[in-house]
Amino acid sequence: MSARIERIKGTKFKANVGGFEIITGREGVDAPAAGMAAGQVLFAAIGLCTGTRLVEQMDRRGWPVGAVRVNVRPKVSKDMNRAIEIAMEVEMEANLTEEQRLEMLKEAVRCFVSNTIKNTPEFRVELKLV
Repeated sequence: MSARIERIKGTKFKANVGGFEIITGREGVDAPAAGMAAGQVLFAAIGLCTGTRLVEQMDRRGWPVGAVRVNVRPKVSKDMNRAIEIAMEVEMEANLTEEQRLEMLKEAVRCFVSNTIKNTPEFRVELKLV
């Protein structure tokens, strides 16, 4: 899995992953946003990954599931320029015992995105002038 990110104009960027695109930013200071800000994409990815993980795990166990809604609420520190807490509330239409609910609660934090954030990956950046 890799992502290719390209600047369009101003702070408007296009990300391409597996043939799918996401647009972020805006073309100018006074221009309307063309898409989510990069941080918003991160928080959306956490919620999307969590919801997907839960549905996959429910299906794997043969437990019926209806609607799933994930609300992601980050607490942001502007001084540190990062989120310092990420709270999630999951609403799921399912008929589960308390034991099953607790099992799914454990699964909710095991998605790829959450695992990556909680277990800080090594970052390597190379800057090439072209």
